[in-house]
Formats: sequence, structure tokens, C-alpha cells
Amino acid sequence: MGKALLLEALRICHYPNFNGDTGSDRTEITVIDPEIDRLKTVFLAQYPYLSQIKDISINFISGSTEDENIRRMISTCASEPSELTTIAICISDPDTSLATGLSLPDEVYCQEDSDDPDVQVLIRQEIMDSTGFAAILDNEGTRYRNVRSFGMLSEGISHRLLDDTMAMLANATYAISGFFGGLTDSGKRDGLLAMAADFWYQNSEDLRFSNRYQTEMYGIYARYEHCGTKALSRMEHLRWIAERSVIGYRYAEKKSRVYKTHNLLIPFNRLPEKEMIKDTLVIDMRIKILDLCKKINLTDLM
Repeated sequence: MGKALLLEALRICHYPNFNGDTGSDRTEITVIDPEIDRLKTVFLAQYPYLSQIKDISINFISGSTEDENIRRMISTCASEPSELTTIAICISDPDTSLATGLSLPDEVYCQEDSDDPDVQVLIRQEIMDSTGFAAILDNEGTRYRNVRSFGMLSEGISHRLLDDTMAMLANATYAISGFFGGLTDSGKRDGLLAMAADFWYQNSEDLRFSNRYQTEMYGIYARYEHCGTKALSRMEHLRWIAERSVIGYRYAEKKSRVYKTHNLLIPFNRLPEKEMIKDTLVIDMRIKILDLCKKINLTDLM
């Protein structure tokens, strides 16, 4: 679970405050495990190109949350006013996971703004009942208001997770020339949507996942709308670099799907203008995609 969460964070934790010139204000991911030396070696062998992700740093620390030095580190992170911290307890045993998540340093739970805390705690659980852990969290007076569970078996699949509508429409903006312009013609709409579905199923699974992760970022892009289109376009390029790096692509002057090389795994400011425009298109088209998803029902096409 910890590995899955780390890979997910690498794909979506991209923000506008990262300074590409100095490398400052990176997203920091810290992995803590008593067996980290062995786990780190295996992980970096499986994912050898993560160093291409310039806006995220990964720290590997050997130990556990009971260790005094690690508790001090957690307290410091939770008390830092300029940082937003998420602590994920990924222990496989649900009882140990719960006990660990509810016995962190006091600074983790003592948040001044309890409605919008700077620290979030996620605890891995297998089931969620209405009387145990859920009752603790639902109590507005509890000190654990910033604690949530994740990974429950009952939430392993849902209609939202299976719904590829937005990802399919994002893919159509690349695959079909004049796609959204044609949708304004009611006589062409059904044909274009059917074509979009055909192109979606013809895509390889890695490209479908690329579209899925692109649309997963829509909420983050909306949150930072005030930063401007250029900043969001740069975030989109950083996201794309991370997503390609995770699945094994490396930089090379020549692009090859066979050898998983790509010539655009470079900083945003070094991209040719025509490639920058593609990232800007993602930002501009997301509003149209969201609006279209609200207006039409694509159940018969999917």
C-alpha cells in the first residue's frame, strides 16, 4: 500500500510554487520503514528514472513512528505554518495501523483551524463500521477531526473510478481534429462521440492511464486557477514528466515507444513553442470537458 500511495503521489502532487530555476519549493515525500534499506534498493531498481521528476524529492528514512527522532521530525512538520502536511499510515495490519495513526505527536492533532487543518492523517483500514473508528471520526468534539481512513475493501471500486468519460474526452481533443467545435452541430454530435469512444478503446492502456491522470489533476488546477494559465501549463508538463517516468520512460533525443524514450522529458522552459501549446490546450480544454460531462450521458458509448 505504501508503494502504491508513493507512486500516486508522484503522479499528482505537482504545484505552482515549485521554482524550476533554483529547484526550491519541491513537494517532499518521506518514506519511513524499519526495512527501508532493502525496500529502497528494490524500489529504485523497479523505477530507475524518478530523478527526472524535478519538482518532487523522495526521502527514505529507516525507523518507525515510535522512534524519538522521527517523532521530533513529525512534530516539526506539523508545526511549520508554511507547510501542508499529509501523514499516511500504510501498515497492513489494521489494528496496528489504527493505533499508530492515533498516537502521533500532539502537534499533529492540535490544529488551529479544525475545519481546514494544515495536517491531514490517513490511516489504512480494511473495513469501516458505524460504531468503532467511524464513530470516533464523526464526533465533532474529538481531537481526531483531521484523521481519515483509506484503503477499505468496500471502496476498492466504484462508479466514479470506472467512469472514463472525462479521460475519453481528453483523449478526443488530441485524436479528433476540431472535436469540440463539431459538437456545437447537433447533427454531428452523436457521430463525434461515437468516434471518441472508438479512439479510446483503440488506445494502449498506458495512454489511457495518461488521460486518466490528466483529468485527475482538474481539481488541483481549479484550486490554483488564480496563478494563471502559464503556471498551470507548467504544472501539466511536470505531471506528464512524472507519469512517463513512473512507467519507465527516459530522456533521449529520439522518441521511441519500443525503447521507452522521449525527447520532451525536459524542463517546461526548454520546450519548443508548439509543445508548450499542447500543455496550454490541456488547461484550456478542461472546462469544456467538465461542462460536456454534465450535459450528456455517454453510458451507451462506454
